[in-house]
Amino acid sequence: MERCFECCQSQYGNYVMQHVLEKGSSGEKDKLLEVLANNFIKLSLDKFARYFLNGKSSLIPQSNVTEKSIIHSNAEYRRQIVEILINSNYAETYFLLYHYPPNSFFQ
Repeated sequence: MERCFECCQSQYGNYVMQHVLEKGSSGEKDKLLEVLANNFIKLSLDKFARYFLNGKSSLIPQSNVTEKSIIHSNAEYRRQIVEILINSNYAETYFLLYHYPPNSFFQ
């Protein structure tokens, strides 16, 4: 789990990180959720942390590590992410909400 941040940004590593969030041990999930929370906006803007490849090898906005972190976490983590978004640079949050392709998740 030392390189989970790098894996989230990797074309194939993001699949592994999504699997950890869905099926990993609580210790693995906690470590990954900590890394994701500390880098949530950056990863939300990252190409591979946002998307995964479908069977035709094209990028489609269906699932991402940051979305899965919210789905497979507890209420405390979700509160932490809301605070990160509220306290972040206004321009970054505005960009995520209104201009970035995966904005439907944030809206």
